[in-house]
Amino acid sequence: MRNQFELAAEADPQKLIAITHYGTTVTNSAGGTGFRVYLRNSSPREIQSMTFHVSAYDKQGALVGGVIQTDEQSGDLSKKHSGLKALHFNQTLKPGGGAHPLWPSTWVQKTTEQLPVVCAVIDSAEIAYTDGTRAVIPKQALDTMTYNPKCLSLAGAEFNFGTNQ
Repeated sequence: MRNQFELAAEADPQKLIAITHYGTTVTNSAGGTGFRVYLRNSSPREIQSMTFHVSAYDKQGALVGGVIQTDEQSGDLSKKHSGLKALHFNQTLKPGGGAHPLWPSTWVQKTTEQLPVVCAVIDSAEIAYTDGTRAVIPKQALDTMTYNPKCLSLAGAEFNFGTNQ
């Protein structure tokens, strides 16, 4: 059953997907923290695969694995650090179809001095359609397709880390 947010996304041709929720999982005993996203294809085309670019933060709001750097080639600000993960979802989604992929142990706490991941933000997404076309969705546009674009954990924690909020 679709909620109001999903129905509104389907009515807006600029919103290619509707992300109703996302966040980090509880850190497991081996120090691994996963990530899950709940989404629906709100476009009229069938999705072949998706890639989500996700950044993680610790409880002090520090970017896990590094800092934001300027890309020397393009001059754009991009997140080049070990905390930025490209999470691939390779499942076709028909228009209106939903999914909730889980990537377990996306980030691993390597030392006890390292603070654990408490939340994550989706920085951008890429969609490949079955007709061969592709769409790149930058953060600003993706935030309009996301019910709550803050730094989230699935346990319910919500932070303003890595957001424009």
